[in-house]
Amino acid sequence: NSHHSPTIITAGDSGLKFRDKILYLQSLKINPTKALQKNPDLRSALLSSLQSIEHCLSSMGIERSALGRILDMFPQLLTADPSNQIYPVFEFLLNDVEIPYSDLRKCIIRCPRLLVSGVESQLKPALEFLIKLGFVGANRITCQTTVLLVSNVDHTLTPKIDFLMGLGFEYNEVAKMVIRSPALLTFSIE
Repeated sequence: NSHHSPTIITAGDSGLKFRDKILYLQSLKINPTKALQKNPDLRSALLSSLQSIEHCLSSMGIERSALGRILDMFPQLLTADPSNQIYPVFEFLLNDVEIPYSDLRKCIIRCPRLLVSGVESQLKPALEFLIKLGFVGANRITCQTTVLLVSNVDHTLTPKIDFLMGLGFEYNEVAKMVIRSPALLTFSIE
């Protein structure tokens, strides 16, 4: 009957590991039930890989309280691969958007959705659209306006520009308006 004991040990062991993960999530003030519902991969994830996400974000100056809020909002980040999903976003913000390193933290805290937005599929097209619109030089994208980068060009940004032009404004007038008040692009057309 001794050949049954290893199973018992592993079952108990994985139970303890699972409990450790739950305690870890709670220590970050993340709702474990919600996180497991939204991200089933959490069940099989190693505690060390969850901690590597914390390490990755805290290396950018994001403190633990903000980190918990972000991960609670986007539990899919808990099982993200930092080198494929998170660092490319930081590199994009630093190199393409030219956000100063010291402002990176502010960008992410203001708009955590940046971390779950694909660089090639979402962020780059949005940046190109905004640059064409005139978000350059003194009006370039800053940590105040990086929230605009998570807007979809075809479904969100273009329809808003078209709507404003439909009110009788010329493209260049609309461009001036949104550069002066970038928040216009965050309002719904309704």
